[in-house]
Amino acid sequence: MKKIILSLAMCAISTISFAQKGEFAIEGALEFNTTKNTPEYGSDSKTTSYSVLPGFSYYFENNWAIGANIGFTYNKDASDTKTSLFVFEPFLRYALPLNDKFNYAPEGFIGIGLGSYEANNHSNDITAWEIGIKAVRFEYKIAKKMRLSFSAGTIGYEHRKIENLGKTSSFNIGINIEPTLGFAYVL
Repeated sequence: MKKIILSLAMCAISTISFAQKGEFAIEGALEFNTTKNTPEYGSDSKTTSYSVLPGFSYYFENNWAIGANIGFTYNKDASDTKTSLFVFEPFLRYALPLNDKFNYAPEGFIGIGLGSYEANNHSNDITAWEIGIKAVRFEYKIAKKMRLSFSAGTIGYEHRKIENLGKTSSFNIGINIEPTLGFAYVL
């Protein structure tokens, strides 16, 4: 699995390094979610998750972009189960200009994750992969070298395998209640 991640990273970097024109940007997103239930709702529990996903993109001819997000995600649920993943997520994006500052920019991605799953004082390795489209995604140019992105909808399939515990797969489609806000700096 590590060889696959390294190979994908090298392909993305080499594709970007051979491009002759366009816009290179450093981008990323930070997410933090916490939920606390009170006894009136059946349990007194707290769920926390966060992710740090810095990345890069390169816009080339006809508003196409290629790039990758590389980072870390963490989740701790009400039963004190913890999931930590190192994530590599290459993507392909198309920006459809709606005006001179605002783009509709859907993005197709493949995510690969490696990490640990801790439950009941036992730690197991976890591998995960996901393929999908961020169908509701927009970019806004706030300055010549800065962009904000907003994403609220994903269509995708995710597969997780936890060592000695089994596999889970899920398909999701819809508008997320918790949208993601990102930032990009154009070099």
